[in-house]
Amino acid sequence: MKYFLLTAILFFFGVFLLVRKSLLIGWWQKTFFRRLMFLQSEDSGEKFFARPASDRICRQALCRRGGEEALQKFISGQKKPLLSLLKKNGLQKEAAVLSACKSPEKAISLFSAFLKKNPNDTEAKIYLAELYFLTGEKEKGLKLLENTSSVVRNRYLYAVKNYLLAQDALNWGGLQEASEYGAAAVAGFEKEHAFYEAARVQILLGTIYRVAAMSDVSEIMLRAAQKIYEKINCPEGVADTCGNLGMLMVMQKRFEEAENYFDQAKRINRELGRKTAEAEIINQSALLRLLEGKAGEAHKIAEKALKLHKKQKNSRGEAFSLDIVGYVFLHKKKYKDLIKTAKKAEKLYDSLNDPSSRLNSLYLLASAYFETEDMEKAEQILRTITREAKDNPVNFHIANAYSMLGLIFLQKGELLRAKGLFMQSLQLEQKHDRLNAAAADFANIALVEQKRGQTETAKKNLETAVSFAKACGDAELEQLLQKELIKFTPDKS
Repeated sequence: MKYFLLTAILFFFGVFLLVRKSLLIGWWQKTFFRRLMFLQSEDSGEKFFARPASDRICRQALCRRGGEEALQKFISGQKKPLLSLLKKNGLQKEAAVLSACKSPEKAISLFSAFLKKNPNDTEAKIYLAELYFLTGEKEKGLKLLENTSSVVRNRYLYAVKNYLLAQDALNWGGLQEASEYGAAAVAGFEKEHAFYEAARVQILLGTIYRVAAMSDVSEIMLRAAQKIYEKINCPEGVADTCGNLGMLMVMQKRFEEAENYFDQAKRINRELGRKTAEAEIINQSALLRLLEGKAGEAHKIAEKALKLHKKQKNSRGEAFSLDIVGYVFLHKKKYKDLIKTAKKAEKLYDSLNDPSSRLNSLYLLASAYFETEDMEKAEQILRTITREAKDNPVNFHIANAYSMLGLIFLQKGELLRAKGLFMQSLQLEQKHDRLNAAAADFANIALVEQKRGQTETAKKNLETAVSFAKACGDAELEQLLQKELIKFTPDKS
């Protein structure tokens, strides 16, 4: 009986120690991961997840002498002791993960060096691909993903892969593929109880559906992300979600609601000291004012954001501020100022390796030359856009460029050539369901036909333009086109 009692005591004591150790490891893993997220919390947008590796860092450190102390120092802001511990014990991949949260560019070289010695390490490949996406080198990231087995056994890593593929699909306009990859990523992260990552993908899905003009679904995704962030007590995530909800409201012309969301996001970012994220929301507020027709206010707000971005050395935010200022100059017909601003923005986007945004700045530049009747320079820039965007026809810049080229040749009196260019733009707009832009193309084709004396054909194209404007809910455009259509109706009085 004594031996049985002693055995029972030892058994329950052993269980207690195991449970205690498990709880301790779990606490460290959660605390450590939140610290890694905090290191990246200054900016809104993408973050480096790597949860399996971060969990492994805690387990490995707690098994070694001085490990708990190194973890404690890391939580308090001292990275070197933990980094030295990992390197000393040959944990190069984990050391690279630690570096990635503050210095993604440096971590790329560390992961590359690790993969040279371990070319079949799927986890390292996916982490490196993620870092390439974060630093704007998506092509390199995609090559790594292509060389990764189509069946990734680790469910978390497979979710990261789907998340990256969703980003890529959104970039080239494959909205259905993007939504499928995104949904798979959310499911994977939720099964792994990786709720922070799941919320980030929900925001991406919100963007995908917003681009696809499925506003109701977009709002559902964003509100789902907001609930997750509130549940896991992640205020920076709530701020990012409010910013995205604000942009959705702007698209729907629900301006008062948009302003409320932007105010919430600014308040949270200010409280957290997220200066770059706050400046990004100020940019969005400027865009809101511009769409409300308050160009003067938009200019002041955008200039404020521009100063903040320069101070934070955030080139992307600075370029976006310049874009908004450029649109203000376009609205005010200050074309010389627009030319200077668009050139600055184009140069910044080029340095950031962001071709899509760069083409937008070039289109603004072409618009300035078009309005000042410098058709030669405008045509030259538009040809550059069509040439550079030809490998990505879903990009709306190429359709806009064809449309403006059509207007240039319309002014030259080359009607058939102008019609051909409008038709090229129309094909792209219809293919990707951009109905308001397609309506404008039909209206331009109607103008060409009218000049050619084809009155009946002109009327039919204008009727189609009206129906497209009505279908996309653009009441202002519909009213404008209706006025033009009345001119084709005989006066029976």
